[in-house]
Amino acid sequence: MILHRVGAEVRARRRMMRLALCVMLAGVGMARAAAAQEPGPPPPVPVDSMPPFREFGGIFMPDPGRIGFLAGIRAYGPMRRSGYVGLIKAPRRRDRLGYTAELEAGQGGVQLAAGRGVTGTWRMHLNVLRTWGDPMWVEPGQTYMGAELRAGILLGFGLVGYRRVQGSARGDAWAGGLTGVVGI
Repeated sequence: MILHRVGAEVRARRRMMRLALCVMLAGVGMARAAAAQEPGPPPPVPVDSMPPFREFGGIFMPDPGRIGFLAGIRAYGPMRRSGYVGLIKAPRRRDRLGYTAELEAGQGGVQLAAGRGVTGTWRMHLNVLRTWGDPMWVEPGQTYMGAELRAGILLGFGLVGYRRVQGSARGDAWAGGLTGVVGI
């Protein structure tokens, strides 16, 4: 009786092994058939037919000659944390830069910026900054002019430098630093 039971278990295990092997082979066959039917990669798109924002690398560049929207938040001294809104006028030709204008307000002041650049990749600005509230590294009530270079796609960084043009706080003739940017 015990031998009969052992023999039945061995036969059941063999049937399960055969069934598992059949399922595996069927899966491999289906995968091969599916791979044989998959289309190849799409043909390359000619550069001339691509929209201008792809050539520039900016992901939010408006159509040529149109105006687009800029917005984001930044953290840097002397503004501490701030938010900005602005506009970019896209160039009419692909080999040109757009014009930008931004207004930014933060814990440490307000800034007006104008410059050239490409949305979503990089921009150069000339800035006018008026400090107020609790600015970082400088005193409130000062006015600065400066330049900024900003780079990145959605997450970015910038380098900014300012020279005081109005105010008399001791030791605050120059300000600037690195910025962290989230936005377009």
